[in-house]
Amino acid sequence: AVVGYPVTMDPMLLCFGCIMVLACSAVYIGSVRSLKPNVAIENLSNTDAAMFPVYGSCVLGGLYVAFKLVPEEWLNILLSIWFFGLAAVAVANTTRPMMKKIHPILAGITGLIVSAAYSYTKHWILNNIIGIAFSIGGIEFVTLPSFKVGAIMLSGLFVYDIFWVFGTEVMVSVAKKVNIPVKLLMPRDFFAEKFEFSMLGLGDIVVPGLFVALMIHFDKQLHKNSKAKGAMKRTYFNAVFFAYVMGLVNTIAVMKIFEAAQPALLYLVPWCLFTVMILALVKGDFKKLWNYEVEGEKQEDEELSFKDSILKVIKEEILGQEPPKKKA
Repeated sequence: AVVGYPVTMDPMLLCFGCIMVLACSAVYIGSVRSLKPNVAIENLSNTDAAMFPVYGSCVLGGLYVAFKLVPEEWLNILLSIWFFGLAAVAVANTTRPMMKKIHPILAGITGLIVSAAYSYTKHWILNNIIGIAFSIGGIEFVTLPSFKVGAIMLSGLFVYDIFWVFGTEVMVSVAKKVNIPVKLLMPRDFFAEKFEFSMLGLGDIVVPGLFVALMIHFDKQLHKNSKAKGAMKRTYFNAVFFAYVMGLVNTIAVMKIFEAAQPALLYLVPWCLFTVMILALVKGDFKKLWNYEVEGEKQEDEELSFKDSILKVIKEEILGQEPPKKKA
C-alpha cells in the first residue's frame, strides 16, 4: 500500500467525487452567470429542442464512421486544430470576470496559453479546465425559452442517451477515441503508476444545466410578479440543482454496481423534470411553470458577416474589449 493511503478506501470514490464537484460547479456557476444583465443570449426554438437528438445522432454517427475510415491520430489532429480557437475563447470568457480587474487582455492571454498547452500536452487537467469553460459558457449564453421547450429537449435526449449507450457501441467507442475536451477525465486511482480514466461527457453537464438555469429565471419571474421586497428566493433553482446532484449520485451508484457505462441522462432527466413538476404541484405553481416563457432576456444582435463575427470574437474575448453599448 502507498504510505498515507488508507487500504480500505476505494480510490474510485475520490474519482467520482471530483467529477461530481466539477460538474456541479459548472452547472451552478453557469446558471448564476446567466442572470447577468446585458448577456447576449441565444434562445433555442421548439424545433431546435426537438431536433437536438437528431443533430446529436448525426454528429455521433459521423464521428464513429470517421474513426473507422481515418486513422485515429490524424482525425484527432484535425479536431484539435478546430478546437484550438474555441477552447481559447471559452477559457477567456470564463476567466474574464476575474482577469478584467487586473487588465481585460489577461483573459485572452490565459485562454491562448491554456489552449496551446493542452494542444501540446493533452494533459487531463488542462482538458478539464477547457471542458468546464465550455460547460459554463454553454449554460451562460444559451437559454431555453420556455419550460415546454426544456421538457421536449430533455425527453428527446433521454431516449437518445439510452439508445446510443445501451443499444449500440457507438457512444462509448467515440468517447474513448476522441481526444478533445468534450468530456471530463478523472483518474480512477490517483495513486496508480499509470492512470486509467473515468469520464463524463459535457452533454451530461450542459443539457441538464440549461434546464437548471431555466429554473433560476423562473424564480426571478416569480419574485418579480410577487412584487416582494428583499432577495429573490431560489426555490426552484435550489430544488432542481439538488435533483441534478442526486441524478449524478444515482448514475455513479448504478455504474459502480453493474461496472458498466451508463447513460447519465437516463437518471438526470427524471430527477430534474419530476422534482420541478412535483414541487410546482405542491406549491400550486404548476400552471405558471407549464406556461412559463423567458421574457426580456434575449438581446437582438445585428447580423454580421463571417469576417466581422470573427473580428468581434477576437476583440471581445481575446483582447478583452468591451462590446459597444447600444443607443437607447
